[in-house]
Amino acid sequence: GLRFIKPNEENPNKPMQIWSQGETEFNRYWFPSYDSPNDFRTSELKATVDKKYTVVSNGRLVEVKENADGTHTFHWKMDIPYTNYLTSIVVGEYTDVKQEWNGIPVNNFGYKNETKEVAATVKNLPDMIDFFSKVTGVKYPYPKYAQTFVEDFGGGMENISATTMIEEMIHDERELIDQDSDSLQAHELAHQWFGDLVTTRDWGQIWLNESFATYFDALYHEKSKGHEDFLY
Repeated sequence: GLRFIKPNEENPNKPMQIWSQGETEFNRYWFPSYDSPNDFRTSELKATVDKKYTVVSNGRLVEVKENADGTHTFHWKMDIPYTNYLTSIVVGEYTDVKQEWNGIPVNNFGYKNETKEVAATVKNLPDMIDFFSKVTGVKYPYPKYAQTFVEDFGGGMENISATTMIEEMIHDERELIDQDSDSLQAHELAHQWFGDLVTTRDWGQIWLNESFATYFDALYHEKSKGHEDFLY
């Protein structure tokens, strides 16, 4: 369903956000839908928010319409059919750290005071897209790839073309000496092929999605860090 994030006593500086989580059968709680993985359909989303907020969803951004009342309307459209649980929306105050791969936009929506850290964390992402495209023999098939970082989330979720990520995965250059988030990023990206482009017939087969994503995450680890590190 939809989660609404706001400041609280423990964290009075927590940002205001909205994010959705569909897997397994939770999207039915925020829009009427056939909430099973064995049916593909397209989607279109329009959301009007205050101008300080950004809306991220599946597919391509058709337009952002400025409204007279101080709001703006984001129009997202996904023309490639996909399964219901991968429909996503995230709303928050974001700065886009832009990348690209083979002419395809790669967007990383992080907090404006963390743009350097976001850039450092995601620096290998275009290389991951290139690697998976070559290893699978299938070019990344969607009009963009986005990662959006949110509060109070568990790990990552491979929403089609619009992955949602836990904000704590962001590291600065000093942290990256000892640890990085490449494994999480590679795993969720691999799902764009295994779980999104091709998905399970029912939830009893969900292990196929996860096993292929885990394996391809390991393959990228071998490619980037070497065979010995891969074996370890």
